Amino acid sequence: MGYSNPNNIATASKGEEEMVKLEKIRQEFTEYEIDALLITSAHNRRYAANFTGSAGIVLITQTDAYFIT
Repeated sequence: MGYSNPNNIATASKGEEEMVKLEKIRQEFTEYEIDALLITSAHNRRYAANFTGSAGIVLITQTDAYFIT
């Protein structure tokens, strides 16, 4: 049995959600004059990369995003 969407509400795929999150983060780069963001906090890592494991870091630049375990 699959997910039910009784109101036919458009939902974003996981990939689209992640791209929206990355764009929100990148919008702050100019304001704060930063070139990249290194995320090590488990809570923030989960937000940025949807990763729930115990170890890993996320590196986001204006053009790329890396998940390192």
